[in-house]
Amino acid sequence: AVQPGLAPNTIRLARAPLAGALKLAVSQGIFAISPLLQVSWPKAVRKVARHWSPEQARAFLVSQEGDRLYPIWAFLMGCGLRIGEVVWLTWSNVDLVNRRVRIVDFATTLGWELVSSPGKSSSAVRTVDIDDRLVAILVAHLERQRLESTASGYLASDFVFTKPTGGSWHPATLSKVLARRSEAAALPRLTAHGLRHTSASLRSACKT
Repeated sequence: AVQPGLAPNTIRLARAPLAGALKLAVSQGIFAISPLLQVSWPKAVRKVARHWSPEQARAFLVSQEGDRLYPIWAFLMGCGLRIGEVVWLTWSNVDLVNRRVRIVDFATTLGWELVSSPGKSSSAVRTVDIDDRLVAILVAHLERQRLESTASGYLASDFVFTKPTGGSWHPATLSKVLARRSEAAALPRLTAHGLRHTSASLRSACKT
């Protein structure tokens, strides 16, 4: 049987240290030129982002209804925001009356630590409209958050989506939870980034 070749990305990763060693050899006069210059680099294959169908998205939300994290999943799916935008969203930037959310704060990771980011592009700071359903979900979530904040040791903040003991969520934590719960709901494993693509797919389906 014909053995399958290595994936392009695997070849690129294996080739990187060899290229570095040959570059050093050239600089020390061992080789006139690097032999790798005669070998073409494999083209990277771009993976298609995974997302759920509208039916799968609805099935997941139904399976999570009533759960404390339900507002996060509904918000990610309804608005199509990046997870780094959602974890640092504050109530001061949420206008429930006029049904809109101002995106001005962006979290990115440095190791495990969350640090501020200027956003992915020049249009990162923006206003996003939310529908009546999301407004109702946020109102109920705010009331629950107020009850939790009366507990001893609660870490007070202005973040919209907080842990039971207060403070913002870490994006990696939410992605891991989502992956586990999607599998538990008998759905394709998905991360928080996948929900962003699911949101775009849902909006596209609504337009057709």
